[in-house]
Amino acid sequence: MAILNTKGLILDSIDFRETSKICTFFSKDYGKIKGILKGARSSPSKFKSNLDKFSLNHLVFYTSRNSQLHLVSQCDMIKDFSPSFDKILYLYAANLTLELIDKIMPSEEKNEPIYELLLDTLEALRENDSMQRALVSFELKVLSLSGFEPHINSCVSCFASVDDEAYFSTKLGGLLCKGCRGKDPLSDLVSGGLIATINYILNSSVSAISRLKINKAVADKLQQILSSFLVFHAQIDPKLFRIPGNLMEKSSEIGNV
Repeated sequence: MAILNTKGLILDSIDFRETSKICTFFSKDYGKIKGILKGARSSPSKFKSNLDKFSLNHLVFYTSRNSQLHLVSQCDMIKDFSPSFDKILYLYAANLTLELIDKIMPSEEKNEPIYELLLDTLEALRENDSMQRALVSFELKVLSLSGFEPHINSCVSCFASVDDEAYFSTKLGGLLCKGCRGKDPLSDLVSGGLIATINYILNSSVSAISRLKINKAVADKLQQILSSFLVFHAQIDPKLFRIPGNLMEKSSEIGNV
């Protein structure tokens, strides 16, 4: 039984029996891990953390030989990304980022770029960044870094260049040129501006993206495409993407290009 330590953000926390908690962490060094914190409920002061979702902690844990449920002996809070009660939209957006990580990422597979992306995105959301821009950027980058990336560099069927107007096929997982649109009659028309936006996001840092101004129609279309893609290819529950429209409208302006 090895003793390991790392930093980890709590994706989920549930009560276990009358005295303990089981938390799912996304850690810097070991990816998604699950641990039991014995006595966390009966003796709250045992751990220097609230053990709630959105909290980033320093962890010390004993690995289990027989299961993926490890024993956490130390959990000290580093930073709390929990939303305040008046930040309803942040709650929806931040919760979606955690849910996507939990659903997409396999257990105990290190992915430091996604770990850093998650923290950067939560920070951007806390700073009142455009919620829609932050979410679509996060979804695109997570798909790319986890190997689920949509095929957007060329036509997914004939591999011809598609720098201009094309069609996005959820079923085929990428763009179709005009000549191949018949491969999926249900594919959605996308503009050259949307294709350029996707490429910019995939090749830019979170801080650079925060300065990007995206046309509202382009942002809405990108959000629709990504939601459909995640539901179809990653079996994400479509209910996760149902952020109330009136709340999204309260997000800071996306801007125009």
